[in-house]
Parts: sequence; structure tokens; C-alpha cells
Amino acid sequence: MDDIKIIDLTPENIEDYGVFGYKDVQKHVELRRKIQWFKEYYPKGLRIKALVSETGGYQGMLGSLS
Repeated sequence: MDDIKIIDLTPENIEDYGVFGYKDVQKHVELRRKIQWFKEYYPKGLRIKALVSETGGYQGMLGSLS
């Protein structure tokens, strides 16, 4: 998997990467809730990095609260 990138997720781009194991924001209420939670805690220092593969899509994430 040479095509893996580490992406810094922000409130502006989190919906673009199909994170938290879901791909369709409109279809999954759980995903919308998690994105809203992230947007609430981002200003408080929550940071998430996603591992994304062009061939395999979302692979995982790392989070921290600073």
C-alpha cells in the first residue's frame, strides 16, 4: 500500500473522506452525529488524522486532544 496518505481532518473537510467507517453522510445518522461531535470539539483542541488509501479508501484514524 504505497498510496496511503495521512490527512489532517478539519470541520471543513471531514465529510469528504468517508470517515468513522461510513461513506454516505446523508444515509447514516450516526455519521452525522459523529461529524457534529467533531465540529463541536475541534475548537477545544480535538485533532484527528485519517489514514486514506487511494485504492482502499479510509483505513483508520488517530486522534488527540491538546
